[in-house]
Amino acid sequence: ICPQETLLKLLPQLDLFENKIYENSKQIRTLEQTRDTLLPKLMKGEFDVNDVCFLTSSLNVEERI
Repeated sequence: ICPQETLLKLLPQLDLFENKIYENSKQIRTLEQTRDTLLPKLMKGEFDVNDVCFLTSSLNVEERI
């Protein structure tokens, strides 16, 4: 068992990890819902991704597929 002082030092880091896990879980649910909405439409040919333009956030560059 860790000394109490060590545990107290770790608590802020653990809180950060817990918050990140929570935020990631929310994002996963949103992405799943988006996938479940868009994939059937794509499969039925309701829209075409050839003209879709994506913004690459890390590079701030526009990419076409």
